[in-house]
Amino acid sequence: MTEEYWQKKCDGYVRQDQAKKLNTDDNVSMVHYAFYKHTFENGACALCQTRFHKFGRFRPTLDRKENNKPHTPENCQPCCWRCNTYKSHHDEKLTRLNIQLDNFSRLNNLPTNIAREHEKTYHLLRDSITGGLSNVLHRRNVKGETKINKLFWNPEKKCYEDRDTENIVTHVCGIDFNSLYPSCYSSAPHKFIEMMGYKEGKFFMPGSVMGEIEDKEKIMRIIKCGKNTKYLYVVSVKGYIPEDKLNKAANFPPIIRSIEIETSAETIGECTYNLMVQNKIVKKGQVKKEHKLTSLSSTMGRYMTFSNYYLHWLIDYFGFVIEDVGMMTTFTRHDRFLSFVDKMRVERVQAELAGEKGKGLSCKNAVNGSYGYDIMNEMNFVELKYCDQNRY
Repeated sequence: MTEEYWQKKCDGYVRQDQAKKLNTDDNVSMVHYAFYKHTFENGACALCQTRFHKFGRFRPTLDRKENNKPHTPENCQPCCWRCNTYKSHHDEKLTRLNIQLDNFSRLNNLPTNIAREHEKTYHLLRDSITGGLSNVLHRRNVKGETKINKLFWNPEKKCYEDRDTENIVTHVCGIDFNSLYPSCYSSAPHKFIEMMGYKEGKFFMPGSVMGEIEDKEKIMRIIKCGKNTKYLYVVSVKGYIPEDKLNKAANFPPIIRSIEIETSAETIGECTYNLMVQNKIVKKGQVKKEHKLTSLSSTMGRYMTFSNYYLHWLIDYFGFVIEDVGMMTTFTRHDRFLSFVDKMRVERVQAELAGEKGKGLSCKNAVNGSYGYDIMNEMNFVELKYCDQNRY
């Protein structure tokens, strides 16, 4: 700990106490520098017993034992930044419990909240949240008559064209699917996952944040390490699917993002644009800029965020080319949710075989409602049952 660092801390404590109209005459000062320098370099946090680090969550601070008194030597105890933030003005025993829960979660790679020092990670994730997809059919399909239509990339005209295939429509299907189900079963080992190149034969969910990386060379080295890194990551990249692979992505482009597009006939097609004119959404010839949830074959020259699993799928299957990288956040690997899902699956099957449909439905909804992260009491929640208004 340098004298400059200690002076800044003392000045901060004085400002904090003055804001609360406390007497600062006996506050810690440069007179106490040697004592606290020795304490911080050789001691540990009074709340979590972790040795202090120069930077990060465990950097040294002083915590007031009684918040209604100023930062005097008698009222202060050495405390890491994490515990000081946890405690704030709360009860010390409750703070210790929260810290123990946090330590347990991190030790076992369980999911934890994104801490305030990782604000960049929050925005990295938040900016790419798109919401659900809408399945919209833009043409009339008649069983036994309509030919199945597909999009193809025309390399000469540099555009997509739609062509009728020789296959005739027999059914129109909608897919009932969201990311909940693969998240629930993501940690189940499977030969197919191993065949994809993941040695452990399973996927993981993110636990706690390990670190934020902005060094572009280091980010590219981690990406080039391939699929079997010791941690998960999300990374913002600029890139595109090369022209010789566009037909693989033509009918369902894999980069799904909400982006600003022009609602012109040239951009969205004559058919869709004319429908907008007929329904008075736009006037003939008018061009509007709107945010739309869109399927893309490139990042449109901007940074977009991908998880390591999705990025490597784009690279392996579509030959995705990375033009530039922005920022990467690494996470510990979490696979503890699978035991919860397996228990619910067994409970549901046994309940339905016993004719207890209410209990079976409770087990299904427990999984559907949890999304892998909600805190639930595994000992009691299967005892729920559904009743009508007469409680039957």
